[in-house]
Amino acid sequence: MARKTPSDAVPTPAPPNLDFRAPGDDAWYEVRLAVEEDVEGEAALRVMYCNFSGALDELYPADRFASLRELEELAGRFRPSSVQLQDEECGMVVEGTEFCASHTFGDRDVRFYDAVVESVRAPLQSRFLISIPVRRSKHRSVNGEAICNCTFVVLWKHGPLAGERTPINVQDICIMEQKRLQNPTLDHFLDIARNRLNGNDKTGKQEERYSLRPMFREKNHYAFWIDNLEKDLSPITMNDFIYGQTSLSSQVELSYGVLPVTSCSGMVHLRTEKDAKKLLDFLLDPAHIVVSSTGR
Repeated sequence: MARKTPSDAVPTPAPPNLDFRAPGDDAWYEVRLAVEEDVEGEAALRVMYCNFSGALDELYPADRFASLRELEELAGRFRPSSVQLQDEECGMVVEGTEFCASHTFGDRDVRFYDAVVESVRAPLQSRFLISIPVRRSKHRSVNGEAICNCTFVVLWKHGPLAGERTPINVQDICIMEQKRLQNPTLDHFLDIARNRLNGNDKTGKQEERYSLRPMFREKNHYAFWIDNLEKDLSPITMNDFIYGQTSLSSQVELSYGVLPVTSCSGMVHLRTEKDAKKLLDFLLDPAHIVVSSTGR
């Protein structure tokens, strides 16, 4: 099917404020988005890589997703753009902190992957090793600005170096924004794709509880916080757990703390006081100890 050009797309591309983990090389790239429609009215999400040729744009038609799980997998590839760590901020880099870091392959092929700061082993003159969180160097000043010469050893979480440890410097590190992803273009496309799935799937009514569309348009509803959740938890997974255990339809919003991130909190919204009390009774019941797959 012939697609409209980006200039004809509705809505217009959003500002370049998203990072996207590309399926091809698993690296993070800054992107812009647009929702396009063909002559038959079928929608697709165009992912446009910033500073790259338009020939590398990727199209994700709304009708390509066989399940809500597949759609959620695509949504999980987006996040707010990371911010370059400044030299004077190197004190933020502590053991266990997760960052988006760059690695250069060859001479100029720079790609970004997530990594965790690990212990650095500094060899002594003997055969023994001492583990320290980071190997820091005294900053020097150039024209009144601090220049960081510290070296950090990181464990790469994904990409071609996954599971390997390499040294990096402050200029290689970007801080991941710990805020909720908000992008009207992406939300618009996800709504289109969800509506299509719910309309075509025979179990659409059953899966409707997974929708991230606003549930509570009425003035009054009930909400409460749950702390110490897994940092990789998704709202859909939490909605699924609540529904499976209590048969309650809820809406979950997750909030992340300051670096280093080891857990997150979630606000659970329910329509009625009766539903809120039922869920609260379930969570506070001593017979119900909720433990994640990692033991949290």
